[in-house]
Order: sequence, then C-alpha cells, then structure tokens
Amino acid sequence: MPTTDDRAVWFVDTNGASITDDVTIERFATLLDSFDGSDPEHGSLSASDEDGWNLEIYPDVVSFENVEPGGSVVGSIRTPSRDDLLGMVRELLDGDLDALRRRPWA
Repeated sequence: MPTTDDRAVWFVDTNGASITDDVTIERFATLLDSFDGSDPEHGSLSASDEDGWNLEIYPDVVSFENVEPGGSVVGSIRTPSRDDLLGMVRELLDGDLDALRRRPWA
C-alpha cells in the first residue's frame, strides 16, 4: 500500500473498491469529478489513513472522523466547494491533521 509521510493512505470509490495505487490529489480529483451522488447505494467517496482517520464525502456533506475503536467524530461540513474538498483530502494525504481539524466542523 502506498505511503505518504510514512503512513499508508487509500481511497474508496463509489463502488466500495479500495484504491491503493496512485493515491494522489490528482487521482482523487478525478474520482470527485466523476461523482454525482445520484446512486443512493453508491453515494460516497472516502480518503483514509492507517491511523483510522477518514474523510467521507457525500453529495452535500463531508464528515471527518477516526474510525478506529475508541475513535471519535470530529464533525461535518455541509456543501463544501470542490476546492475545499480537495484541500481537505490534500491535508489528509500530507498528514496535516492539525490543519484539517481547524476547519469549521460542526
């Protein structure tokens, strides 16, 4: 599995398939561009790391949480822009969790 800053990171596409190669912001942008959220069964994309941090992106909201046992939900942001979503994913890929936590999560 690819690593970023010595952390394994991956994406999950709308079909639930893990993407472990070419885990780059450019690859996520391509996934995001093809995501319309019209299929309720395949309604989200995600970006995750080996420490359990997860960004779950739906058509109208993004959530940030740690999915490990004992982890917690940081919050959600409604209707983020494409640029904001890409910025969040970039922060996760870069391991800049402090910057990610400073976003206006509710």
